[in-house]
Parts: sequence; C-alpha cells; structure tokens
Amino acid sequence: MTERTDDQGHQAVLDAERAVNEQYLNEIERRLAEQPHLFRQITVVQSHYWTTSSLPRPGIDRGATAAVIGRVALEDDHPYSDMMDQTFYIAGRRVTMDGFEAVNWAAPIASLYFEGRSSTHEIASSIKGRRTFVLRRNDLVDYSDEIETGVVDPFEGQARALDIPKAPIRRQQTVRPTEEEQAPAEPKAGELDKRPTIERSELSERFEQSDLSEPSVAETVGEVETRRGHLRAADAVDMVMQMPKQGRMGMVLPTMQPDQYLLVAAAGNRGLVVQGQPGTGKTVVAAHRAVYLTSDARKSERVARVAIVGPSDQYVEHIKPVISELKEPESEIQVLSLPSLLKGVAGLRSIPKPGQIDRIESSWDLGRAIDGFVKSMADRPISGRMEQRVRRVVEAMKQASESEIGNPEILAWLRALPSWNEIAGRTRYLPMLATVALSLDPRVIGELVGHLIVDEAQDVRPLEWRILTSSLLELGGSLSLFGDMNQRRSDWTAAGWQELAEDLEMTDDTGYCNIQVLQNGYRSTRQILRFANQLLPRGERGEQALRDGPHPTVTKVPADERTSAAVAAAIDLTNRHTGTVAVISTEPRPLSAELRTRGWVRGHHQHSWSRDETTFVILHPDEARGLEFDAAVVVEPGDFPENVGRQGVLYTSLTRANKELTIVHARPFPRGLRPPRL
Repeated sequence: MTERTDDQGHQAVLDAERAVNEQYLNEIERRLAEQPHLFRQITVVQSHYWTTSSLPRPGIDRGATAAVIGRVALEDDHPYSDMMDQTFYIAGRRVTMDGFEAVNWAAPIASLYFEGRSSTHEIASSIKGRRTFVLRRNDLVDYSDEIETGVVDPFEGQARALDIPKAPIRRQQTVRPTEEEQAPAEPKAGELDKRPTIERSELSERFEQSDLSEPSVAETVGEVETRRGHLRAADAVDMVMQMPKQGRMGMVLPTMQPDQYLLVAAAGNRGLVVQGQPGTGKTVVAAHRAVYLTSDARKSERVARVAIVGPSDQYVEHIKPVISELKEPESEIQVLSLPSLLKGVAGLRSIPKPGQIDRIESSWDLGRAIDGFVKSMADRPISGRMEQRVRRVVEAMKQASESEIGNPEILAWLRALPSWNEIAGRTRYLPMLATVALSLDPRVIGELVGHLIVDEAQDVRPLEWRILTSSLLELGGSLSLFGDMNQRRSDWTAAGWQELAEDLEMTDDTGYCNIQVLQNGYRSTRQILRFANQLLPRGERGEQALRDGPHPTVTKVPADERTSAAVAAAIDLTNRHTGTVAVISTEPRPLSAELRTRGWVRGHHQHSWSRDETTFVILHPDEARGLEFDAAVVVEPGDFPENVGRQGVLYTSLTRANKELTIVHARPFPRGLRPPRL
C-alpha cells in the first residue's frame, strides 16, 4: 500500500474503486427496499439469549450491509471466461451489474482472494493479482495490490477504463487520517491538568532481569519484518492494526490471512478446536465462521442455524456488529453471552456478581443429581415465574435425603449452600440454577442449532458444557471451540484440548480431534507479549507479534494512592490514543467511586465514564475477556487469582492492549512477573 497523497494515479484508482463500492451498496439497498420483510430477518442476532421462538428479533439499520472487501484479476483465457470477466470483486452478496461483478465471500471461488494460487480451486493457477481494500465503516480508504511474479500489473489503467462517476456524498466518506488526527491530543483544561504525574522511568523496586534481556534492535526488527514478509497484503494489515479500537470488532475480513480463512471455511459437520495466544485472531475466525457456515453460497453444506457463545455481554457487543453486517437475510445466527444465557434460563432478574468457583458446582455429577431429584419430586413446581420455581427446587434439595440425591459429596455441598439471595447473586451458582430450570422445562432455552461455536472455551465448566450440548445443540450437531489454555481461569475446567474433546465426544474412532494452532499475533506488540509471557512456562513463551512498541509502564505507589494513580494513568493514555482505553481491576468499584467524586458521569457504553470529552471503560477481568483496546491499565496484579499454578486471569488482562500497557500497583508482583528493563 502507498501513502502517497500526492500520487494522482493512486488516488484516481481509489476514487474509481470507491465509486464501484457505492454502486454495490446502492444495489443492495435497492434489493432490500423491494423486500422490506428482510429488514427484520437480516439480523437474527441476539445480544443475550432467545427464550422462545416467538420472541421478536431486532432488525438493523438499512446501511449496515458491508462494503466490497477486495478484487481478483484472472488471465484472459481462464477456464471460467465464458461465465465471468477477467476481474471480479469479493463482497457480502453476489451482485452482477454493468461494469462489475461481485461474488459472495463465502462462495468457493472466493478462496482465490484469500489463498491466492495456493487455493485448491480449479482456476487458482489463473490468478494474476489481488487487490485488498482497507475499510472504515462502509468506505474504502486505501488499497494494497499483490501481483503474481512475472505478470504485468492486471489493474494498471483500469481507473480510467471503468469510467464510473464519482461516488455521491450521501454517505460519510472517510479518508486517511490527517496529521492532526494522527497527532496525540493536547491535555484538556481543568481537572485533567491537575492529574498526578506518572514517571515512566522510575520504579520503586529493582528486580533481577537476567531472563528478560532484550535482543538487539536489529534482531528485533529482523524478526518482525520476517513475519510480515509472510503476510498477505502486509501493508493493509499494518493499517488495519493501527486503526483506533472503538469497542467493537472492525471490518477485518479484507485482510484475513490464509491460515485464518482455512479455519473459517473448515467443514461444518465435524468438530474443530482452535488454540491461539492472545491477539492471534481467534475471535475474528469464530465470528466469521458463524456467518460462513450459514451462507447460501455453501449450498448443500449450509448450516441453517448457528449459535456463537462468548464469555460476557461486552463480548457480544464487540462481535455483534460485524456479524450483522455480513450475515445473509435467510441465516439465523444467535450471538450469546454464556452468563446472560444461564441467567435468562434460570429466570433471574438481577445480574450476579463474578467470583471464584469450586469443583462441585462445576461438575457433570451435579447436573445428573439435579435431573434425578427434579424427576422424582412429587410436588414439582409447574407454574409461576421460573425464578420462583427454581428457588423452590433449590430449597428442597437443601433438605433432601441421601437416597434422593444419591451422591454423599453432592448432598453435603447442597446442605451447605448459603441463602437464596447469596445463591442468586453469584455467578458461581448460575450453571446449577440453569440446570434446575432446564430440568423443570427443557424447552426454556428455545431453538436448537446445528453448529455451536464457543469462544474462550477453555473457561467453560463441565456443567455449562452439559447445558450447551444437551439443550442448545441439536442431536448430531457439531462444535467449534476457540481459546487459549494459557488463559485458563479455573482449576475445574479441562486441563487440555484433547481431554475436553474427549469429554465432548468430538474425537473419531481413533481418538483424533482436529486441533489447529494460530501463530501470528496481530493485536499486542512484542513488548506487551514478552512482558505477559513471563507468567507462562518457559517452553510456551514464544511470541509471534508483528509489531513493536513501547515497553509496558510500571508504576508503584502507596496503597492509598493506587486508585487515583490508576485514574491518572487512564487519562494519560486516553489523551494519547484516539481509540478505546480500559482500566482492568479485580475491584472496579473504588475506581468508579473515585470518578464519581471528581464529577465524571456514566458514558454512552456499558462500564464507560466520561468528562470533558475524555472517556474510558472500567472492567472486571471477567468482563475484559475476548476484548481489545488501544491501551489498558491493569491495577494491582497481585490481587488477580491464581489457578492450577498459573496466572490465567492476569495473563488475559495484560494482553488486552493493542499498543500500550500500564501497570499500577502497591503490592509486590505475583511470582515470576518482573517489570521490563528500560
């Protein structure tokens, strides 16, 4: 890609491609206008859960359809020359008009765009070049060309040949950031000028750094450049990675890499497990796989109904827009937060608080015991609000006999349960409550799906798997699991992917399960990953980052100044980054209280705070899973819980930042974590 704003040829090509994109969007809107019923169907996407098939499903804005993402050029006499031109576009819908042709990105021929001549498609050898577009909303802001070796540029001169009118300005035409937009914002007046100063180079403690010695600058640049050299459309990838994060997944389909595409397009009737360190694109693949499997372009292999389950409501809001933009009208995709799904099934009205979990409430055995108890109840509650029915069963189980439960250990656990308000107010008990509800009414979860995609799968407990596979996935349906065992947060989940695959019966007769690994890190810098990887066993510390950046900033303060220092750090990062900044803390309430006393107010988005045009979010570690931010402040690493001898919760939080990480602490660091050498 070329950032030559004075290159008239480059700009002329971009303007012509933007005009084509505008024609494509106009045609999609025209088709939808002729079929108004599709506006309700086009996003069968749920923020939380479906409880019955009769509930209304929200529609989307008419402008939510995605832009064209790329272009492929073929040889003049390619095998399909009697059916299609020498060049075609890749987009969300198939459109053929005078002057251009667009194919669905999920169609088999689209593999030419994502894989090039490595594609198994029969005309892969006919590819002459590929053009990758960089999108901001629905507008094309740049492009990157890849021309096959020994081939004359197939796109040369096509800007003039297209002779397409300049795109109308009814849409917001976003262009490359200006120098002012790229420059750090000036500090704001008032309170922001009085914020505490963070000295980046001063640490109150000294640590031995023998195992963290940095390679030379030349070696570092060489490693990064070598990895970049293997990317498809590397310049476009760079630009996308540098774009500010806005609290939702951006349009990254144009720059999807071949290894990611192959996982998106893996067969939908077989199980798939994807392991990847932070920022390798697991969530990107999971979200696009949901859309791909339901596409009409897959014909007989299409899956009619798919669900994608994530760890939090924030995760749902993160991926929902891109699924809404790409999915087809006839597709049904549920986007679910596991906690909200369980909460809705159990009929709870309030949001339970996160906390530590134990073995019994995570186990398959508890589910079997609950089913047996409910089935044998003579006075089983059959009417009333589900929450009240569940409460009656729980109170009865607390008084049950050993013969009614059949497991002495589970019986002792049931008899030791706290009050109902405590049970209903803690996420640790959600799987138990949902299991009770499903035992009372198996239909409460709603429509079954043919394929279930689970992100952050390493954290799903056995009892939660029992609910998902028996109550959401139809008989004979298949699973796709995405996660990172190094981010595991509980002692009571599967210790490895093979073990989990066996538990879920995802292996074949030989015990094989399709476990794939994503290598390249697209989110965090090498410095952030190197710092976080100290928490991993030495044999698992290899980072594959594609970018360098500043070392994490470590600030030690007295305990009574920790909250104000964390707020100051967040303001500092917000002033220097135009995207989203997050503060991640195991105790977010003191931070919110501090902001409230300073006159800050709740922002437009959940967990956000704003004042004087400055906004950032405050999250518990459970709420930050699966998300990404331009910069992050992690507060008091020593307070993050440890499990199975690892710091999975802290590791996840340290790797949420895309560009810059700050740590504020008063207590000593956890075992093995040391500040970077500056």
